[in-house]
Amino acid sequence: MLECGVAKAVITPDKPVRMAGYADRKGPYDGKYEDIFLRALYLKDGWGKRCVVISADLIWWNPDMMPLLERELESIGYRMNEVVFTATHTHSGPGNGNAFIPPLETGDPEYMEKLARIASSAIIEAEDNAESVQMKIGKSNAPLNADRRVIVDGTVQMKPNYSAVPDTLMTAISFWSGSNLKAALIHYPCHANLAHENMLQRDYPGILEDYAEDAFPGSMVLFLQGATGDMRPNSVLGDKFVPGDREKVIAFGKEAGFHAVSAIRKSIAASGDAITITSASAELPVTDDYSVSIDDDTRAFWDEWVEKKGRPQSETLTAKRISIGSQDMLFVNAEIVRSYAQYARELSHGCILSGYSDGMIGYIPNDRQIEEGGYEPVGSAPYFAIAGRFAAGTEATVRNLIKEVLS
Repeated sequence: MLECGVAKAVITPDKPVRMAGYADRKGPYDGKYEDIFLRALYLKDGWGKRCVVISADLIWWNPDMMPLLERELESIGYRMNEVVFTATHTHSGPGNGNAFIPPLETGDPEYMEKLARIASSAIIEAEDNAESVQMKIGKSNAPLNADRRVIVDGTVQMKPNYSAVPDTLMTAISFWSGSNLKAALIHYPCHANLAHENMLQRDYPGILEDYAEDAFPGSMVLFLQGATGDMRPNSVLGDKFVPGDREKVIAFGKEAGFHAVSAIRKSIAASGDAITITSASAELPVTDDYSVSIDDDTRAFWDEWVEKKGRPQSETLTAKRISIGSQDMLFVNAEIVRSYAQYARELSHGCILSGYSDGMIGYIPNDRQIEEGGYEPVGSAPYFAIAGRFAAGTEATVRNLIKEVLS
């Protein structure tokens, strides 16, 4: 018998801090549209195996957070391999570390410590209210995203590419106490960068969660961001992606919530309830290429942060698999493109792949994208303080890692 417990905690900073994700937002946020949250889902099977999925309204979990989280887990009797820390990838939340150059993210040490304490407290609360549940799986088609890579005059530009087929699959993994929904994990691959104002908010994933919880009173919904490295919200003016104001963010989130509710309502009982957790890692080689065109200030930060890291010739990609019965969930410490999610589903039917989990190393493209260039394989490297850019052959290494952890 599977047991499930939930907890939700406010993680709004005590004072305005700088938000992560956009270099043009240099100071603390101007205000907030809403509080931001951390949500914890505790699961234990009939053999005593347990796991916790934590989803937070953050852009990712900065590598600087991982030692703090490990310390907090140890204090409550948990190991890191029992918990996955994932993020909705909102670009309107606070930074939580300083592993990357300042234009991308800065973290306040006091806030980081508080965030780690909140996480451990949420785990305890979720474990305390656990009850027997049945797991169900549902799916829906949510045509809300678009490919963001277009080749124009031989160069890749970040524009809508409607000739490429996006991954519009939304998956709901739900947990039921009798006829009442206790909790649901909603997985969907679409950047949470619809908002661009200097206002604290959860972007569309938060609206989705609220919408689904309103449809099932007493439930808690956690959003799991998918493999969205080459996709973003289909918010377009002419041939350009455009941000949305608060009204548009709410409308988009409600539409996404409608699809989430549909997936939950179409859910059918899953087979098995045994929990299995496996993990693996692989080194992704970096080629010594600093030819990207950037301004002098960004280049100076890049040089400084790469030197701090010791100019590593590879970055460590980690993958954690949490299986509940026949349902596989795969979490990686990167922003990863959708071809890898498709590969994971080929190996394990219905497998969901989430990025921004247990740290962050940067964008992981496939070999075709590495050859084409563009922001993901080339232009992003300075911001993540990568000592060059990922080398050709990265795709085979990533695929082998996915195959290993799903075997």
